Amino acid sequence: MEFSSFYNYEELQAILGAKIKEMRLSIGRYNQREQAAAAGVPYSTYRLIEQQGRGSIEDFMKILLSMGKVDNLNMLFEKRDDSVMDNFKEVYDKHSPRRMRTSRQRIRS
Repeated sequence: MEFSSFYNYEELQAILGAKIKEMRLSIGRYNQREQAAAAGVPYSTYRLIEQQGRGSIEDFMKILLSMGKVDNLNMLFEKRDDSVMDNFKEVYDKHSPRRMRTSRQRIRS
């Protein structure tokens, strides 16, 4: 799944909630109530996270820890490959016209 700039934050929250649900179902160990208890979050909070992606970062982390899925967060902290952008800047700088400041001439009266 690729996140696009076309998503707003509510859509991203819903995607994260659906991903949590998908992970829980793929593990196949717990229902929602049992997963909430394993994570140490209230059942109503857990249900809201799965349904709408709404919850605190703390609760989100607790859920991932209880599922053994914290390693999935590594992608958030990976170093970006800026070489493409650097290459673009280099080409742009070579071919873009430079703006020159014109000298001001004083008009004497």
